[in-house]
Amino acid sequence: MRYVTEDDLRAAYAAEPFARYALPADAKLTPSARQFLVDFRIDVIGDGAAVAPHAAAKDAPGGADTAVPAAAVPVSRGALLDDVRLLGAKLRLLAHRALGVDAALARACDELGHAWLHGLMVTDAEAPRADGAAGAKGPCAPLEPALLAPVHPLYFEAAVIDAELARAMRFWDAACADLDQEGRYAVRAWLGAAGGLRATIAACAARAEKEAYCG
Repeated sequence: MRYVTEDDLRAAYAAEPFARYALPADAKLTPSARQFLVDFRIDVIGDGAAVAPHAAAKDAPGGADTAVPAAAVPVSRGALLDDVRLLGAKLRLLAHRALGVDAALARACDELGHAWLHGLMVTDAEAPRADGAAGAKGPCAPLEPALLAPVHPLYFEAAVIDAELARAMRFWDAACADLDQEGRYAVRAWLGAAGGLRATIAACAARAEKEAYCG
């Protein structure tokens, strides 16, 4: 069994846009790949056709051409873990790039990135936050660093990670209904940790912007 990732779909779509995707019989979609298909209203053909968000809506009574929410597509804890590990790798890469630029951001990204890369859970009580408190849910507004020469490009990379975390959090929250108690506990831990890191990223970016204006 192999997994089709969001990066696979984006590369194929960039080469030639498509309205339907044929899912191989020996493959499954990762949660982020499934969300990509939902966002771009792409039908799934093959084993996944029964749960394809756009196709299922077409077959509904009345033939309404509306997308079914991602929560209607059953997910497994293993599939969610794939996304967590991918985000962990990206966080560790961001941490490496932050070395010598922003120690607080580097430390926060490396700690959570290391845990997630190994599929570990960080409980709500341990979730980092900019003010040092625990259990932060993180900012809701998108992170958008000011386009100032003194603002390091690192913070624009951090904004991309922040957007990925926000999307993952929405999907994880919706997926809780399809999981058992142990799975829901894991997802809640990931939500708490992700929210705390988003707050840290926002605080670091705001500080850098303030220093750029003052400097």
